[in-house]
Amino acid sequence: MDQVPRISEAVYSCMCHKVGTPTVISIRREVSDIAETIKTPSGMRRGGRTIVSGSSREGFGTMASDLDFMNWPIDHQVIWDLDQADKYDTERCTLILMECSEERPGFALLQLLTPTNDHHVRRSCVRLNDGIYVSSAKYREYTGSLFRQDSTVHGPSESGRDAGQDYDFVHCFSCKSWPVIAFSFILRCQSQNWPPKHIVRDINNSGCHVVPVGFKGSPQEDCEWRISFSVAEYKLVSCMNHTQFMCYGLLKLFLKEVLTVEDTNGQPLLCSYFMKTVLFWVIQNNTVKNWNPSSLLSGFWLCFKCLLSFVYHGYLPNFFITKNNMFITKVFGHSQQLLCDRLLELYNLGIACLLHCHSIRESLTRAIYYRQCVISTNESEFRIDYELFNEINKYDITEMSCLNSVQIFTALHFAIRFSRVPDLSPRQGVTIRKYVSSILRHTVYHIYNTSSNLNNKSRLKIIRTCLKMLKVSAEIGFSSDRIYLVLFLYSIGKDIDAIQEIKMIKRLITQPFVMTGYSVDEARYFENVRGLSLNEKMRIAVAMDIRLPQNALYMIKELELEIRVSKIGFILVPPYIMTLMLIVLCYRGNPNKQQEALSELFSILHSEEQRYIDSLSAEISWQILGICQQICGDHQGALLSYQTSLKQVPLHKIQEATYYRIQDAQQNVSFS
Repeated sequence: MDQVPRISEAVYSCMCHKVGTPTVISIRREVSDIAETIKTPSGMRRGGRTIVSGSSREGFGTMASDLDFMNWPIDHQVIWDLDQADKYDTERCTLILMECSEERPGFALLQLLTPTNDHHVRRSCVRLNDGIYVSSAKYREYTGSLFRQDSTVHGPSESGRDAGQDYDFVHCFSCKSWPVIAFSFILRCQSQNWPPKHIVRDINNSGCHVVPVGFKGSPQEDCEWRISFSVAEYKLVSCMNHTQFMCYGLLKLFLKEVLTVEDTNGQPLLCSYFMKTVLFWVIQNNTVKNWNPSSLLSGFWLCFKCLLSFVYHGYLPNFFITKNNMFITKVFGHSQQLLCDRLLELYNLGIACLLHCHSIRESLTRAIYYRQCVISTNESEFRIDYELFNEINKYDITEMSCLNSVQIFTALHFAIRFSRVPDLSPRQGVTIRKYVSSILRHTVYHIYNTSSNLNNKSRLKIIRTCLKMLKVSAEIGFSSDRIYLVLFLYSIGKDIDAIQEIKMIKRLITQPFVMTGYSVDEARYFENVRGLSLNEKMRIAVAMDIRLPQNALYMIKELELEIRVSKIGFILVPPYIMTLMLIVLCYRGNPNKQQEALSELFSILHSEEQRYIDSLSAEISWQILGICQQICGDHQGALLSYQTSLKQVPLHKIQEATYYRIQDAQQNVSFS
């Protein structure tokens, strides 16, 4: 046992590499918080609010299996006591009364108290007990494809895949006050050392949500809603120290790779939410006196024993509503026995049961056999920069394309005001700069699209304004953001100006130290940008995919078909692929230059080195090669490129466009 602390430190080091170091986790949460802060005012202008929740928001990065969103209308408020109605203006706000169930703690009926103008809410209303109630089943049905038309309903959410990432989008309602049924949680926390008192106050003030799913098997299942404490859970996870968070990550890995016990329908008996709840209980009960890297395995083992006890007794109390047994519809009877047997089997192995977890097996084995193995959680400048810029790109303001002018300017105004807040950290500053850059770009899309009916003089003023905004956007964003300026110059016929910008862009993004979403030479990056500010690094050494949404169609007519049919609402083009395509387009009178770009594009796509593209971007890249080949008159080559595009991972699902272009290429081949 004297070796456990050392082995524990080795596992901690492994988990830091797999999940993230303290700084990396802090970056993920900070960027997510800033993105939400900037987006919230414009979202509220639309009448709703959307937040990121779940593992991604908690800071798990690539370990998060999907992106979780919660959306609710801000003009609908849930209350749990009629006396709370006096706080709201019922002419502007629809009130809904939460009627908590004593038989099924954690679930409630929602009675509509005042009229609603929301079409989905009205259609979801049913008469029950002489009142009008909002049916969870109907609401789930009517909102099940609002985020994406090809979504499928899964539990309370609409689920699917968007831009290569699985998502769960929950349409819910907000309750601003902490529900009376969970008051015992507040009282319990006030007598414990965890969470800290200020977090308890914050949770108490944050309220809760109700999500559209009923208690399984309940006679009122279709009308019941589950009370959700997602915001409170995020606050609890955020106040964990890093060892506790690594224990959470270890429990998630152990569940995914070892505890794969299923019921008779092939559904897993345990979920990560159960593991998180177990960890909450262990931390609050102060079973581990000192959470540090050398006690990680002790913490894990206590969580394991706690889980075994909960399964043995068939009762896992919800952390907020202890009367809510989360095992009641999942872990009972034969399923309970199966799970208990598996846990006992692993319990008899002791801490060595972690050797079944392939993600940490190598590190664990090395620590056991080699007492002098080096344990490191080094946070290099490169690794921190890489995480920061990729996280900023992940939370970029892509949904601005569906906002109107007032909402866009609201977001822009708020972001600029936010950037002037004193004492911003360098990370916060660079994140806000990038989001201002993105909002400026979306502003250009909007005002240019609304200028088509203006006279020439007014339209010229709009063009000048757009150019100024895009130049500012290019100066404060990624180095690849200059491509949007080139696209605009090309769209208004300023090919000579576009070519000058292209030369600069090509020189910038082909530097060996440039960080892309695909690869980067760490040594050269460190050698060339060491000591520079984050703003300078972003401007000269970061190149991310070019996003072309529906409202940017005017920028490049040659990709209009792909943008229109894309199932993700936009297309993502690798920056260097976009640059080479623009060379082909802007040098139409210079076949030599066109052939040079075409040859380079051909070489990149046939190379095994994935410096400029990866498997997800191959689909659109081969499509672009085909388009460029057709522009240059090589219809046979274009035909082969389109056919190759169909064989790639269908990130954008643009097969409809590809088949159309294949038909066009075949006709041109037959005519030649």
